[in-house]
Amino acid sequence: MNPRYRKGATKKLSTRFENDLEKGTLSPIFERVRKDDTLDLEIRKGYINIYYRGGSIAKIEENAGGYISSFDKNYIAKTRLAALRGKAVLRIFHSSHADIWVENIPTLKNEMDLFLTKKPKLEREIQQHITRINNRSPISNETDYFITDIEYSVKIKKKEKEKNARFDMVALRWDATPDARKRTKADKRHPDLLRIAFIENKFGDNALDEGSGPNNNLNEGSGQKNSLNGGSGLKGHLEDFSAFIKSRHYKNHVARNILYAYNFKFESGLISCRQKASPISLSTEKPELIFLIANHKPSNGKLRKVLNSISPPSDFDLRFIFANFMGYGLYSRKTHSLDEVKKRL
Repeated sequence: MNPRYRKGATKKLSTRFENDLEKGTLSPIFERVRKDDTLDLEIRKGYINIYYRGGSIAKIEENAGGYISSFDKNYIAKTRLAALRGKAVLRIFHSSHADIWVENIPTLKNEMDLFLTKKPKLEREIQQHITRINNRSPISNETDYFITDIEYSVKIKKKEKEKNARFDMVALRWDATPDARKRTKADKRHPDLLRIAFIENKFGDNALDEGSGPNNNLNEGSGQKNSLNGGSGLKGHLEDFSAFIKSRHYKNHVARNILYAYNFKFESGLISCRQKASPISLSTEKPELIFLIANHKPSNGKLRKVLNSISPPSDFDLRFIFANFMGYGLYSRKTHSLDEVKKRL
């Protein structure tokens, strides 16, 4: 990958890690991810997570001259923990060890399926499904957003206190018009080209309440879904996002992280986009914060009440997106302003 995309990125892999994924020790795992679109690879600070049904089926990090792959034991029933302990943690020093991980996938998926039947994580499942549709499906080149990361975690400062924030999805907006896809940077005629977007999923009306969201300060396998402040509703997300885009991390690293992740996924075949090979540059327009509200009950007045209590922000573009004929392809023309949504309800 072009070294220029490494500069300034905090969420990136070492050159050795990149090479081992592509053609070395980890190549059997990477090849399986390429061929299996139920798996989603995301880049962290020096390691990767591989997701299945919205949960981490593997965390792979460098360790003692090789790698170690960890599966969250919380997904495994206590009665099967002893039998599966050897499959939960695997040390990888050779591609043959990576082959063992690939062979273990059906077993690990089965454990997650059984767990998620009892403790569903529907928001996260939808999140991964949205990523698949917009990045790796037959229509992905026709949608307007490419997902570069999920579960984007960062520290922010709010009311003079430092706290952890986590965003459902980070996206690169690149409208799927012939003219836009020929361009690799924004200009006066195309200010929205290659714009940064953050997307928050709200599954059901209860997710709109302040303090009603689930707390994610639990283990990965707990089945709980994270909110930006461990249980905030829509208003809490707005406050935290406003604090986030003022942070040093946002100003210095977010764009670099997005560019690194996009180019890594594009060059690896994990994003399907017909584009020029030329380097791309992100727009300097203020970012979009998009709420994807799924399974809203029309007769429930909660959404209208929440929207009437907020005002359009000045430091980012607040948008709402509706399912496009019951699908999850993301199109910029299908996003709506706060006033438009209020009129629609």
